[in-house]
Amino acid sequence: MRLEYTGPMPECIGFLLLPRFSMMAFFSAVEPLRIANQISGKQLFDWQMISEDGKPVKASNGMSLLADKAIDAVHDLPSLAVCSGFDPEAYLSRPLMRWLHRLDAAGCALGGLDTGCFLLAAADLLKGERVTLH
Repeated sequence: MRLEYTGPMPECIGFLLLPRFSMMAFFSAVEPLRIANQISGKQLFDWQMISEDGKPVKASNGMSLLADKAIDAVHDLPSLAVCSGFDPEAYLSRPLMRWLHRLDAAGCALGGLDTGCFLLAAADLLKGERVTLH
């Protein structure tokens, strides 16, 4: 999500779910958005779960989440959080890298949850950027 979002409301935030992603990190990001909507009394945020192929993704705890869309169905997104867990670079395919670069070139704010920044770095999307991770 952007600190100074000026696009159409609600702000749509994509969550790219990679195999073995951290369910705790994902829900820790989505729940504040849900609560902000509830407290404000209006829809400030909307979110969608994205997987490379549009199929469900199994988290590191063995539970699966349904994806709303595949990467090739997402072309315009103000913000994207890459949700990963163990061995994130193992899931960086050429189509996924091209898609991330297209979003970046279009001005999408890219971020990572758990080890998501490692994947963004492996895709050469963090050059010259400062990042923080736990």
